[in-house]
Amino acid sequence: MGFGRLLTFSVDGLPAKLGYFVVDNFNPDKMVICTPAGDIKVNRKVIHKLLGIPTGGQKISSIGKLPMLTDAIADWRARYPGVMVPPTKMVKMIDESDGEDSFDFRMDFVMCFVAVLVDCHKQSCLREEILEYLDGEMDFATIDWCDLVVEKLRTCKDTWNRLDPQSFFVGPLTILMLLYVDSIECTGMEVDSAVCPLAFWNLKRLRERERLEILAGGFGLGWFKGLTRPRNYNVEH
Repeated sequence: MGFGRLLTFSVDGLPAKLGYFVVDNFNPDKMVICTPAGDIKVNRKVIHKLLGIPTGGQKISSIGKLPMLTDAIADWRARYPGVMVPPTKMVKMIDESDGEDSFDFRMDFVMCFVAVLVDCHKQSCLREEILEYLDGEMDFATIDWCDLVVEKLRTCKDTWNRLDPQSFFVGPLTILMLLYVDSIECTGMEVDSAVCPLAFWNLKRLRERERLEILAGGFGLGWFKGLTRPRNYNVEH
């Protein structure tokens, strides 16, 4: 399906202060994360470089919204009783699946990606509007998923109020944070460049990164090196 690199995903949480800095300094008009060390570009190319997901294919927005869910999509949704579809239940379905050849398995995997990394409710559940663009005959590898990420990033701050502690950011925060920590080096933080950023970074390491940056005087003061692709790393399946 073109999502092989996501199998290494290790991020199990995000530190609040670093997260606030990244979101507050992301400019969706210019599509950059503004930092004292330099601006980090956010586009389809860097999203593909970071995540390894399909790009250059058909855009979801160009498919056209269907008047109702197709039978295959409706059957998939029926596997999740209730008002919302939480990622934890999709992960459970993936773990219990007999194999990756079934449509339900592919839907579980791709929709889990969408809910966790791209677009979700503040309850961290899947926003189901995307289901209205999909059908059972679709080859997910031919969809430009990087474009979907970019389009969500363009509007992700529309409903976020930086001064309101009850205002939750529900956009692609994990992606923004990974772009930030992989693009700017921090003194004292040892990073193994032979390991994919998706696999290297977890909550413990991100908290250490946050702590070191605060001790150094603030966020974004390190050396700007740009996004890198790790050596000897290939899980593009």
